[in-house]
Amino acid sequence: MGGWFMVHDASQGYLSCPHLVGTAYGLNINCPIYPSVEACQTDCIGMVTGCNGINYKSDGKCCFKQCANVYAPTFSSSTGYAVWMYHATCSLIESNTVYVGDDLRFVDDVLSAEACCQICSEDASCKSWVWKAKRGQADSESCHLKNTVKLNRQASDCCISGLPSATTTTTTTTMGGWVMVHDASQGYLSCPHLVGTAYGLNINCPIYPSVEACQTDCIGMVTGCNGINYKSDGKCCFKQCANVYAPTFSSSAGYAVWMYQAWAAVTEWESQACRGSTHTDNSPSYYTVAQASDITNCKALCVSMAGVCKGIEFSVSRCELWTRPEGIGATTGLVGSVCLRYTPAPVFVPVEGGKDRVCRGSTPLDNLASYFTVAEVSALRDCQNLCMKEQACHGIEYNGFKRCEIWTREQGIQAVVYNPGYTCMRYETSGSGQDISLVYP
Repeated sequence: MGGWFMVHDASQGYLSCPHLVGTAYGLNINCPIYPSVEACQTDCIGMVTGCNGINYKSDGKCCFKQCANVYAPTFSSSTGYAVWMYHATCSLIESNTVYVGDDLRFVDDVLSAEACCQICSEDASCKSWVWKAKRGQADSESCHLKNTVKLNRQASDCCISGLPSATTTTTTTTMGGWVMVHDASQGYLSCPHLVGTAYGLNINCPIYPSVEACQTDCIGMVTGCNGINYKSDGKCCFKQCANVYAPTFSSSAGYAVWMYQAWAAVTEWESQACRGSTHTDNSPSYYTVAQASDITNCKALCVSMAGVCKGIEFSVSRCELWTRPEGIGATTGLVGSVCLRYTPAPVFVPVEGGKDRVCRGSTPLDNLASYFTVAEVSALRDCQNLCMKEQACHGIEYNGFKRCEIWTREQGIQAVVYNPGYTCMRYETSGSGQDISLVYP
């Protein structure tokens, strides 16, 4: 699970950080038994206040620890327990940057920016942080916790600054590029309703079991849909807005508003360069450099790289086309740069009409069980949802008896066979795809 790292295996010394108050776990006695290390980690972070490390034994014994510095904990010479530490995954780390004012409190003797981020992440009142980076100078290696995100941000080589763990941010997204832009207490979308419907008046809107199911139909089934009004009773109204980044709203409340935005800033901060898993992870293998006259042309180059480009970094005429398989995971401050993620809308394309077709590999007889996994679902959209959650999914086969095949064959679906009652659909994102030409009655 995210943020956990094994720092010692069972052949090395276990954590000797102070045990949690009121327990004897520091002596590794009376530790509870867990069915797995993941279950123990979940309770450490979610249930035991202050826990940031565990000693875990092969018999399931799990001892909770509270270490002052998760990046430099203390160890016993005794063996037998694997040691796991929880490291915060910072939303943003900016080198040579200081946030001025709005101090919450100071913590001395903090050895790294990452450790400062961890301290901030464990304090619900902390919204951002500054680590004094110049060793040997007054106030060095101290962590300044801030009580607001909207700060006076200045360039300075004194400090490294940033935001706490991503788990504390408030950005609300679901699958793909869906972003909630208004909750139900604010006005709903007043963009034109889709032709032939009364959805613009928010009447006669269909009922869906979840917002995800409605989003699936908006993008995959309703031509032109790029936004929805969604009510807590399941009512979902499809919208077509001319500008998904600046839609129009009604003053009436009651519906949460979701927009599908293919392009989104990785962070709310301006002047950001793209990075991999951390703010220092910038391997040249992650991107291709091109020349573009403006950011619009840089975006167009990314879109043309169907299924490969994950986002862009643009500055003046330099265009970095990011193709790192895991995408853009972090940013760092760089004056004049813009970093954007690209998440094209998912599309389910019926293969040769889709209806009364079953999916196949390279030939009509190519139907190895290894090409797909089988699930039981109640509707076609549920099968589509399962596909979108599976990173390797290339398409689906569905029939009215609730059988859903999630196709993960690397080459995708290359043939279909006629079979009444079945539907075969290829899963792709905007601009991607491959030729499907084999149909067998």
